[in-house]
Amino acid sequence: MKTRVILLTLACLRVALPATAQVNYLIASGIGAMVTSSPNASGDVVIASTYRGDPVTWIVNCAFCSCTNLTSVTIPNGVTRLGSPSPVFSGCTNLTNISVDAANATFSSLDGVVFNKAQTTLITFPPGRGGSYVMPATVTNIGARAFYDCTSLTSATIGNGVISIGGEAFYRCTGLTSAAIPNSVTQIGTALYAGGKGARLPTVPA
Repeated sequence: MKTRVILLTLACLRVALPATAQVNYLIASGIGAMVTSSPNASGDVVIASTYRGDPVTWIVNCAFCSCTNLTSVTIPNGVTRLGSPSPVFSGCTNLTNISVDAANATFSSLDGVVFNKAQTTLITFPPGRGGSYVMPATVTNIGARAFYDCTSLTSATIGNGVISIGGEAFYRCTGLTSAAIPNSVTQIGTALYAGGKGARLPTVPA
């Protein structure tokens, strides 16, 4: 009887515990550890700061692509590279928050959005976040593919301090209806609204 009670207790604990998000790592000579394709990642993922003794320094192209059950990600302090050229979180339709460890010397986050450390370049907006977004006044550059696959985003307010917008910045933003480009912008990359509602939006400063 005692054995049966213990087994039943363990079974209940297994049911109560949340599913463990799957994050895959790989050691690369001279680079350290990197996050590789992790198609089963879900829920709130905290990326490890080390893997088998090596610091995690790189999250590769499309590492979490199409992880539709992913809701938030925390990036550790050692990461210095986030994909290139493909976005890391493309197709993550429920990802609404990306946090960066405050000790990270390369990246930072504000309100769930990833920037460079000085928060002058907007790097990655979480694809699952909807509604409107007002960029911080510190932003001078919007990185290439920064809003890639943000299908629920309806409007983006670009500040008057922005001088450049990277290529495909609003790629496949199918819900975007407002993104006025201020006359401070002097450089705009190609295919700014490709796959979205580009015909309805300006591609030159207002």
